[in-house]
Amino acid sequence: MVRIIVYVTVFVISSFFSIISAQNPPTKPCSELNYTQFDFWIGNWNVYNTQGKLIGHNNVIKTPNACAIQENWSSKTSKSQGTSYNYYNKTDNTWNQVWIDNTGFSLVLKIIL
Repeated sequence: MVRIIVYVTVFVISSFFSIISAQNPPTKPCSELNYTQFDFWIGNWNVYNTQGKLIGHNNVIKTPNACAIQENWSSKTSKSQGTSYNYYNKTDNTWNQVWIDNTGFSLVLKIIL
């Protein structure tokens, strides 16, 4: 008899947690609209000056393991190369960029939406 009570209790508890889990489907991290506002930038880009001359290449990817967009810049007219990380900060509703290049120069930008 005790064994039956234990089985029924375990069944009821597991059913309860299954129902709760089904009612709260997991959300994909960083899938909210604000996190996708710069997705248009993702891709491989040739960058030209106003005279139409190729001056560099930009490879922009959405990082698979973080809520960020990574920019990888390489100049065709100099030795300049750099990387930036761009991310949406939901605490203050801003987009942020941290840029670092191969000369040690860094830049931090904040876009208030």
